[in-house]
Amino acid sequence: KGYEQREAEERLKREREKRQMSRRERKEADRQDKRREKKKRARNKEFARVTYIFVALFIAMMGYISYFNVVKSRDIISPYNKRQDSYADRVIRGKILDRNGNVLAQTNVAEDGTETREYPYNNIFAHVVGYTAQGKSGLESVSNFELLTSNAFFVDKLKNEFQDKKNQGDNVVTTLDTNLQEAAYALGSNKGAVVVMDPSTGKILAMVSKPDFDPNTVSQNWNELSKSEDSVLLNRATQGQYAPGSTFKLVTTLEFMRENADFDS
Repeated sequence: KGYEQREAEERLKREREKRQMSRRERKEADRQDKRREKKKRARNKEFARVTYIFVALFIAMMGYISYFNVVKSRDIISPYNKRQDSYADRVIRGKILDRNGNVLAQTNVAEDGTETREYPYNNIFAHVVGYTAQGKSGLESVSNFELLTSNAFFVDKLKNEFQDKKNQGDNVVTTLDTNLQEAAYALGSNKGAVVVMDPSTGKILAMVSKPDFDPNTVSQNWNELSKSEDSVLLNRATQGQYAPGSTFKLVTTLEFMRENADFDS
């Protein structure tokens, strides 16, 4: 039997018993019923408070999960998480552009749906832009999530979903400058690296590493590239262990001046 039905039967039973009681016994029974109801209300209030607390915790938890997914999730997404590549089933990889809008990497889609990643400047941006064949490197790796995320209008997304078409991924605009990159590429056949930065902001305007490779042919030449004695896949600008040279003397001199206020005496 249900709770309410048991309560109704209990009340009827009490009423029948009261009819058989004397007036004094009936008053005493009424007082007991009032005390019993008071205890029951107090107990119900405790249950209600506990319920409200759990409901509030659940709402807070759902709110945080929603906030995390919408706002914070991108801050902790690792570019090395291979699950991101599953987005490529629904999104065409976006373009990588320099500060002036020049295309450094783009995806060409053939009539049969085949996608090919193209690097118009060939070797010039090889290390800084990277590649997507045989893994990922450079900006292709660091910005993988952004390139495979589409912020297209939701109506267009819905339309593409029904037409079984992919959405266009977002473009990544870099601080690189093609003219400066081409000038830095004058390093020629020498081994080494060139980095050009904006001293006021720290923005990278150009980054060249030598020897280099053509990111358009990484798949075809992978065995040769990966086994090269010159380590052509190594980005010497970020991974090379070079001594800082004379430019670092400015830092050491400044530290000496701060530690020795009377250095000029």
